[in-house]
Amino acid sequence: MKEDPILSVQNLAIAYKTRKGYIQAVRDVSFEIMPGENLGLVGESGCGKSTVAYSLVGFLGRNGRITNGRIIFKGQDMQSLDEKTLRKLRGAHIAMVYQEPMSSLNPTMRIGRQLAEALAAHTDLPAEEIRQRCIKALQDVYMPEPESILARYPHQLSGGQQQRVCIAMAMLNQPELLIMDEPTTALDVTVEAAVLDLVAELQEKFRTATLYISHNLGVIARVADKVGVMYAGELVELASTEQIYTHPLHPYTVGLMRCLPDVDAPRGTRELHPIPGRVPSPAEVPAGCIFAPRCEYAVPECSAGRPSFQEIAPGHFARCWRAREWLENPLWTKKPAKSSTYVCAKPESEEPILKVEDVRTYYPVPFTTVRSLIGLEKRRYVHAVDGVSLSVDCGYTLGIVGESGCGKSSLARTIVGLETPTGGKMEFLGIDISNEPVERRRREVIRHLQMVFQNPDGTLNPSYTVGDQIAMSLKRFRVVPANEVYGRVVQLLEAVKLNETYYHRLPRQLSGGEKQRVGIARAIASNPKM
Repeated sequence: MKEDPILSVQNLAIAYKTRKGYIQAVRDVSFEIMPGENLGLVGESGCGKSTVAYSLVGFLGRNGRITNGRIIFKGQDMQSLDEKTLRKLRGAHIAMVYQEPMSSLNPTMRIGRQLAEALAAHTDLPAEEIRQRCIKALQDVYMPEPESILARYPHQLSGGQQQRVCIAMAMLNQPELLIMDEPTTALDVTVEAAVLDLVAELQEKFRTATLYISHNLGVIARVADKVGVMYAGELVELASTEQIYTHPLHPYTVGLMRCLPDVDAPRGTRELHPIPGRVPSPAEVPAGCIFAPRCEYAVPECSAGRPSFQEIAPGHFARCWRAREWLENPLWTKKPAKSSTYVCAKPESEEPILKVEDVRTYYPVPFTTVRSLIGLEKRRYVHAVDGVSLSVDCGYTLGIVGESGCGKSSLARTIVGLETPTGGKMEFLGIDISNEPVERRRREVIRHLQMVFQNPDGTLNPSYTVGDQIAMSLKRFRVVPANEVYGRVVQLLEAVKLNETYYHRLPRQLSGGEKQRVGIARAIASNPKM
């Protein structure tokens, strides 16, 4: 007897209301996930992957709506369910891990209470058993000192630790469908491997189905049974993982795979094969095949009409006029027409631009007992950065790696002046910056020492447009004359593959990857030396 899919998405179309009317963000998306199956969804930022995920749990926002298609979960049409029934499904039967952990963690509540609430909402377990389940969930995602973590607030954890808490929370109720939106981006490779093993264990033990959204093609290859490739709001290819990686039938899929750099090539001579152009905005979708303007294999037929999503080989679907041709003459074997070789510029000086000597940054541990609160117990400290020394030369890149919570971000925040060092010495451009928080640093230091943060939501002002936030840096440091600010902002947006229309958008109107690109554009706006 044939098994029914746990999730069936049929011809899904999603639109968002704007000042210019409704704009289609997702069009004609169809796929199925069987119990115990993992579907990976890949594509560039702004392709609609997260929008599809949010639609499955009814989180499109007030200005978003499903304009066509159906979402069937365990035989139920999700659009016919009221909010009360949907709330019961979320958490107990469908759980989601979001791209930005702070969007799902309450900054005013301790971790233990948030985990307990997620479990208590769907079970009648006694308080002590709930606590033990919460500790076990944190242990499953390799969280150090889980009992201590329960007493902390989200801001007292690293980005990777926050994400692990979210993953633990999603898995508490052993859901039947787990939606993971870039869940391991903030995790180190060891924890990432452990989390992926945990997801695999859930699938094996409880037949949990998973929708796994990621930019990481390596992770998708490891975890997914099937892979869907999205471009500009449409599903352009869907097949088994083996078929996608060995015999792709859409030029966009091949383009994504060619974007992976060759790490074995000598430094400064690595050849890259970027996809030319950028993803069109939902308001500017071209006629014909939506990928044709960026496709090196496009023919006149591609711009004449929109190809349908059809089965080219058993279980292998593609949206391309030439897909049957690629079945006989594989795209993967063709040499790309364009490539880029980046050669590092010669350093201006042989002197290190940054020197860090024996730097230490300690954080006080929160009071957890009355004795510690009234001073009868010695205050304890977390040694986030403990005796670090390094130097960075002009024109060179220093990579700092390590597991989540090792102090990598704390070191970076200390260098840029957002954290006060407990001890040690730091010099930048020959200037001692050891005891100068960022608000007391001279203009020259701030201009030339910029930072791109892990979480763009924590650094972009939700009330200001993208253009205004980038322009602030240009105006403050007088990088260009006032009458050239707008043009320079547009250049910076284009440098990170965003067009001029993004100037007037607010952060909430961007995808996670687009927000990060705005953060990068703002960081390089002042032409920093580091």
